[in-house]
Amino acid sequence: MKARGDRVLAGARGAGRRPRVAHVRRWIAFGVVAVLAIALAAEMRRPLTRAASEVRRELSVSSGAARVEGHAALLRRVGLEVGLDPNLLAGLVFVESRGKVGALSGANALGLFQLKLETAIERAVLIGLDPPTRSELLEDGELNARIGAHHLLWLLDRYDGDVERALIAYNAGPGRLERWIKEAGSYARWRDAAESSGRSDVLEYVRTVLDERDFFAARGNILAPIGPPAPGATPNAATRAPSATFVGPLAPEETHGDS
Repeated sequence: MKARGDRVLAGARGAGRRPRVAHVRRWIAFGVVAVLAIALAAEMRRPLTRAASEVRRELSVSSGAARVEGHAALLRRVGLEVGLDPNLLAGLVFVESRGKVGALSGANALGLFQLKLETAIERAVLIGLDPPTRSELLEDGELNARIGAHHLLWLLDRYDGDVERALIAYNAGPGRLERWIKEAGSYARWRDAAESSGRSDVLEYVRTVLDERDFFAARGNILAPIGPPAPGATPNAATRAPSATFVGPLAPEETHGDS
């Protein structure tokens, strides 16, 4: 009788455990389903997030292009003053400031052309302008553009008209570029190594500026594309200041803005 009673008691205990086990299993199943649902929802949101990000980027690009083209007359005047393609200046302004006159970077680069104050003062004095203040560079788009264009012209003169090198120096500073060249043994060697690394910010910067130059040229709102000069042609003296006007090395690590 005792054995039979033990079996009945054990059966009763087992019956009591079974509902609890089933309850736990249901909660585990619910948890698994919930985790899967959350993961699926996150996966479905990713394309939407990417799409939204792309839309925001396109809007930023579009508004930036419109702002730059709003400076078309200024870029044409400054381009005529220094003898440079206004579309190149437009591409530079787009990359640097998206056409914002009061643009200020974390490195204290100022205005349309994102000039460092020290660079702007030096360049202004060399072209016969009064030394600009920080506020003037952030508020006077024409002054900023004139100094920025003359600075780019000086770099082009320094690097014998090589647009790539001039833009690298504009972005990273001529002192830094010269150090890279010296360490590599030549510009070609430095460039090959930078290109093969696949992660050269300065070469990507140059490509972007030139792509934007072509973009603005194709749109024709700044100025129709300017082709290469005829063989043997020389710059018009009325629009191309002599190189001797733009002399004087920058400080070794001086840059126009972010590096």
